[in-house]
Amino acid sequence: MSCETPMEYRRTHNELTRFLNLGTTVTVLGMECIKSITELQMNLKSKESKLAAYQRFDLKCSMEACTTSPAESMNHSIKHTASKVNSRVNLDNSLCKIVNGVTNRLQRRQKLAHREMNQNNLSSKSPTREYLIQKGQGLADQFYDDSLKLKSARLGFNSLISWNFDLIDTEILDQVDNLGDFKLAIPAYCRVRNTHVVQHSDGRNFVQCTCNRRVPNGMPCDCFYRQARTAEIPTEKILDICKCIINPTRLPVG
Repeated sequence: MSCETPMEYRRTHNELTRFLNLGTTVTVLGMECIKSITELQMNLKSKESKLAAYQRFDLKCSMEACTTSPAESMNHSIKHTASKVNSRVNLDNSLCKIVNGVTNRLQRRQKLAHREMNQNNLSSKSPTREYLIQKGQGLADQFYDDSLKLKSARLGFNSLISWNFDLIDTEILDQVDNLGDFKLAIPAYCRVRNTHVVQHSDGRNFVQCTCNRRVPNGMPCDCFYRQARTAEIPTEKILDICKCIINPTRLPVG
């Protein structure tokens, strides 16, 4: 479960405890299983400062990975790949191996990106499909599709909000007679996103959103696409390769 605040994190643990204490849950899983899950839950809860999702909320280009740090993969590459740098290697040789390893990995990724750019992406109708790799275009398409579920309203000239309250109410779990609807026990938080348009000196406008999805993913969030689609901005002008452009003067009230 992705929790964006400490309150959501603790509420999730409370909901899990409530679910485990249900008579139906105990009957199906058994006391031994319930005890093991509870011990694991307490272990995870004691490591909130390291494992909670909101602790990684501001990590750039992490793709919302469930890891303690995006540097772990780099640490593994340095110690266990072709470079194999350790404490017994001289400093000059260590630097050469690290630099060569970084260069080789960067070149491999660049070559892979160039190969993808020379292929026709038939899975998307976006005007940017010829300029983005499949992974980046897939994220953009996913956020655009998610924006179709959102509602929005304008609070000011360059301030807007968006939300999606069409979620399952976890309180109806009390009325469930079996664990066939176990998904009802997963908390679904209703969040209101604040979108703000920042005007730059070059005449362009940059969209900032409190969902912060751009930071880990590097792509415009679904809130951005919702505001742009509501403003009836042409598709080819919604997304810039370098910046996200939106015209606040064309944004409607609702």
